[in-house]
Amino acid sequence: MGVKLARMIERHAKRRILRSLADAPAVALLGPRQVGKTTLARHIAADAPFGTDAYFYRTRTGAELDLLLLPNRDLWAVEVKRNATPRIGKGFALAAEDVQATERFVVHSGDDSFPLSQNTLAIPLAALMKRLAALD
Repeated sequence: MGVKLARMIERHAKRRILRSLADAPAVALLGPRQVGKTTLARHIAADAPFGTDAYFYRTRTGAELDLLLLPNRDLWAVEVKRNATPRIGKGFALAAEDVQATERFVVHSGDDSFPLSQNTLAIPLAALMKRLAALD
């Protein structure tokens, strides 16, 4: 019974998100850890017209990327934060190094993009989606 319920919720959420994406340039997936946000984002990204592959990445030691995007043979490491004052987490930094990410982004709820380090940019979700769409 639990599996059927999870599938039903996933389909419902996916339909709602796809409808929202039709009306807005970006939609944020927010929620507690381990509830399926990354899995749902991967399913939606698989349908994206950009030709971009999307993955979740975790090392054996637990360092992880919320999203690993592969547009035009680049490697984009993406971490998603709920607040407008994001910081680079140790796990994100280690995982981004491990995959040798060419671009590193920390998506946040603010309105502006700003550097968090020499190679990591804090960026609103809409701005990240614009960068991705511009590659098309």
